[in-house]
Amino acid sequence: MLSEARREQILTIAQSPVRIPSLAGEEGAVIEQTAHWMRELGCDDVQMDACGNLIGTLRGGQGATVIYDSHVDTVAASDLSARRRDPFGGVVADGKLRGREACDVKGSLSAALAAADPTFCAEASIDIGAFTCYAGMPLRGKKFQAARQNDSAHPMEQAAEIGRYNFCANGSHAASVGLLAIGYGAGSERAARITDEYLALDQPFGAAEGYCALGASFAT
Repeated sequence: MLSEARREQILTIAQSPVRIPSLAGEEGAVIEQTAHWMRELGCDDVQMDACGNLIGTLRGGQGATVIYDSHVDTVAASDLSARRRDPFGGVVADGKLRGREACDVKGSLSAALAAADPTFCAEASIDIGAFTCYAGMPLRGKKFQAARQNDSAHPMEQAAEIGRYNFCANGSHAASVGLLAIGYGAGSERAARITDEYLALDQPFGAAEGYCALGASFAT
C-alpha cells in the first residue's frame, strides 16, 4: 500500500512532464526534466544516446533485467478555445490529473520513475518516424508496427489476465524485434488524446505498485 508521502511524490512527478509541451522532435525540455527525476530518485546511471533517448539504470542483484519503456512526445493540443482547462496546466481536479498526455503516456512514465528500485531499471525513450529528432540525428524507420500477440504459454501471460491495447507505440516496436512486450501502465485509452484529457489519480498510484511488484518478480 502506498503511503501518502509516496502518492504525493508520484503526483508531483506526473505533473511536471504534463506541464511541458513536447511535440515529436521537440522533446528536449521534458527529457531534461525526466533526467532530473531519474537522478533525484537515485538511478545509478543516467545517459542519453545520439538520438536523444534517455536511459536511467538501477543496478540490482543477479535476477533478470527489466526495462520500463515510455515515450514522451505528445500530439498537438489543437482548438484551445474548446478546452475548459489549460492542456499544459497539470491541474488536479475531481480526482483527476488534467492535461495533454497525462493519460498517454506521461502518467505511466511517472509511475515507473516513482517505482525506482535497486532491482530493476527504468528507461524513457522516444518512438518516432522519419525525421530529425530533437538531438539532431536524422532517423528513418517504421512509423507504425503490425499488431502482435504474445505467446500464451509464456509465464508472464499465465501469471496475469492479459487483454489488449487498441493502440500503442513502443510496445509494438519492441515486439517486432523479438522482445516480450506487455502493455501496462496508468490511464484508460478512452481518456487519451481527448479534448480535456485526464488521468484518474488512483491510476498512477496503482501503476507504481504494479511496477514495483513486476520488478521484484523478475529479480528473484
